[in-house]
Amino acid sequence: MCAQSGTSTGSDGHDPVCEALARSLMYRFLARALRHPEPGTVAELIDACSSLQAALEDAAPEVPTSLVSEVADEIDAISDDEFAAEHVRLFGHVVRGALPCYETEYGSGDDGLLQAHELADLGAFYEVAGLRLRHGERGDHAVLECEFLQYLTRKEAHGHEQDDERMVQALRDLERGFLESHLGRWAPAWLRRVGEESGPLAAVGRLGDAFLTAECRRFQLAALDEPLVLRVPLMGPDEAMSCGVGPAPAPSPAMEV
Repeated sequence: MCAQSGTSTGSDGHDPVCEALARSLMYRFLARALRHPEPGTVAELIDACSSLQAALEDAAPEVPTSLVSEVADEIDAISDDEFAAEHVRLFGHVVRGALPCYETEYGSGDDGLLQAHELADLGAFYEVAGLRLRHGERGDHAVLECEFLQYLTRKEAHGHEQDDERMVQALRDLERGFLESHLGRWAPAWLRRVGEESGPLAAVGRLGDAFLTAECRRFQLAALDEPLVLRVPLMGPDEAMSCGVGPAPAPSPAMEV
């Protein structure tokens, strides 16, 4: 995927800079594909697919690159408006759609305090990395969580370039902790459910599930392998909370450095 001068390869022959950059590219693609489409989104994703196969080979060689081809084929056959309609069909106009994009909408209980604790924990992760949520934004949207790991892996690549072992280790610890406590705990199962649908987002779901499962395996974590259960809503169906960012969940950009 990339050629870096002056960087040494690891014991397994992989360039750590290329590997971190490839992982960052994969997270960026997932965030863009899961964000509510805007004019030009389809063309942007098709263009990204051209380099995504090579990135996947560096980031998660155990994941079949044919999954990228499936995404490209599905997206190439639709317009931005059709892609937006798919987002609404699966994710809805409000937080509690058919397959919510929000981590804390899933769980075994109806304890609002637990949900608040999880949101606070997400905010703490962002603050440790020097980021903060914009006022009123929820930190548990899948797009935001993918963008956070995109940011961390990009910084990890820079740490490798600078031969800063302390920086690299701190970032990898943060990546592992975030996957263990948040994204890796729910998103693979959620994306697996998305992948059972039809259409372009289903192809994105299958790719995302495979990649995030590989990411969990990288850190010797067990990705959630059981169906997700929606939490009992704290509000009635007529009081569904709007995400407040347009016709569908689209929190990005929601973090500031």
